[in-house]
Amino acid sequence: MSLLKKGTSEQTELDSTKLTKCTTTSPNYSDKVNIEIPTDATVTNTENIDRQLKREHKRLLQIEEIEKKKQAGENLNKDQLIKLGHKQAVEQLIEQLTLLKTN
Repeated sequence: MSLLKKGTSEQTELDSTKLTKCTTTSPNYSDKVNIEIPTDATVTNTENIDRQLKREHKRLLQIEEIEKKKQAGENLNKDQLIKLGHKQAVEQLIEQLTLLKTN
């Protein structure tokens, strides 16, 4: 599997045997979300890990804002409901990246 870095043509190769698959189901939809989480320090550059952590923390904050809207009784659109279903996967990804950073 190769990942294309945003804004560049540089690709990072990831060995598929070093990935953990995380499957979550959206609470209101039958859609399953598959996210592959790196389990090996193939991307050992701490700068890349820091950037990814920052993105995932931002994504988690967005999910928490959507949860607040839902609790306030606002109607959520399909995209917001799908994003809510990703919360567990995002939390797991943050945990994995934090472990990679500390090792």
